[in-house]
Amino acid sequence: MSDETKTPTKEELPLGTDWNELLVSTIAPEEAYIIFNKKRWGPFRIKPMGWSKKNKLLNACTTYTSDGSSSFNWDRWWKECIYAILIPPPGFQMNEVYLTSLHEKFGAALEKLCPQPFDIQKLVDQAKKELGNSEAPTSKDTPQT
Repeated sequence: MSDETKTPTKEELPLGTDWNELLVSTIAPEEAYIIFNKKRWGPFRIKPMGWSKKNKLLNACTTYTSDGSSSFNWDRWWKECIYAILIPPPGFQMNEVYLTSLHEKFGAALEKLCPQPFDIQKLVDQAKKELGNSEAPTSKDTPQT
């Protein structure tokens, strides 16, 4: 096994001492382009979403009822994620009217820049366990849009 692929043991790793490295504000945004209508759109700069921000957003997008059921507002999730992580290129408007007017395929491409709200594989595995069925769909069978 080469050194590049070997997983280091905890003794081989240096001890972290600069606690500021843990803050999302210290991570430089990544750049992404969206290909649409045979053109490259961007650059969209993507900031990482903090742990607490994601939890608050998950909570805000989930509605609980008195009978114990819940529902998740996917539309709100994607829009709030876009607002939270995206630094748009000049001319791209970050408002409700503009986002709801975007072409479906362009909106789906924006969603791919956002973090997933749930670990889909974990949910599929849980469903398999509850159903007692190893033939339940896998995450690769589940649409990611």
